[in-house]
Amino acid sequence: MKKSTKTISNLLTALVFCTSANAEVVRVKADGATIEQAKQTAFELAIVQVVGEVIVTERELQGSELTKDFTGSYSSGYITDYEMLDMTQFSDGSVSIDINVDVSESKIAQRMMLKQNNREGTSGVIANDVLESQLKERRDGDKLLLTTLDNYPSGAYLINVENVEYGVTAHRQKYLNVNWNMQISQLWLQSFNEALGLISEDSTECSGLTADIAHSLGHVNKNVSVFANEQCRITPDVTIKQNAGWFGSESAHYVKDLTTLTMVTDHVRTPQGQQRLGMVVHLLDGDGVEIDRGCLVLSNEMFIQYQEPTGAVNWNARKKYLRPVFDGRRQIKGNVQIDLTNINVSQINQVKLSIEKGCQ
Repeated sequence: MKKSTKTISNLLTALVFCTSANAEVVRVKADGATIEQAKQTAFELAIVQVVGEVIVTERELQGSELTKDFTGSYSSGYITDYEMLDMTQFSDGSVSIDINVDVSESKIAQRMMLKQNNREGTSGVIANDVLESQLKERRDGDKLLLTTLDNYPSGAYLINVENVEYGVTAHRQKYLNVNWNMQISQLWLQSFNEALGLISEDSTECSGLTADIAHSLGHVNKNVSVFANEQCRITPDVTIKQNAGWFGSESAHYVKDLTTLTMVTDHVRTPQGQQRLGMVVHLLDGDGVEIDRGCLVLSNEMFIQYQEPTGAVNWNARKKYLRPVFDGRRQIKGNVQIDLTNINVSQINQVKLSIEKGCQ
């Protein structure tokens, strides 16, 4: 089986993604302490054999200390049927099975239909196993998304110090002025985009120019915008805009259910009021020890906008199910002034900026 390696996070994350046929019946053998454990092992082996597996390894270092060590896996498939060929139960209660498993990729209709068959008493058991397989695939997909969402906002933005200036105000107070620039990290955005592409029900990608035509003409001249709308569907669940090529690129993702959508918005959206972040200014001494800090509230509406859902949606749920649009093409600049009245200025050796969800 052909394998390729990709990157899916701005930390040390590695993927191995193997592909095969879209749907296939495979025969596998598996062991387990119980029949249910043996079946689950067989289902996992069959899914990996047919549609491949993403291996996610994430490690995070702070100095020489390993603060995070995570390994997980994700396969974009689930079972649709199975047939038990043979089962052996041993004296200790453990089980060995030989089984045919029908596997389909996840990007198909959400509802499943069992094959008609004359195997007595199996439809209810198989139906439950099929549904549990689909739910497990979605939970595993959420875990894959969390490898990038858990790094929001600290790892999702690049913020740079342009220059630092000291001065005295008209009231003879010492101050420090920091000029900065900020944008969404392209590496984080690419990782998030790739994870969404793996777990979504459907994903499309088009050039920035085509997307602009679709959005600007979609409600004005339907004849002109037909092709653009086919290439860039207008109301996706999550939209990713990136700097790529002459006109950039726009990816549209349609997730499988509202649980995944809510998980995304809960990680990136301010619960109430204006969408905002906290830019923290750390004043460090020569050993990197923090002397003091200040925080500036920033609006992040330049980077993430929200579209309301279309169709018949409960009014109270409209804000909950907003569709986020991540715009990685924009950059903002500004400055922040820190009062140094109660700080020993001679100890300041370095200024560091970081992004948090807000100012405490």
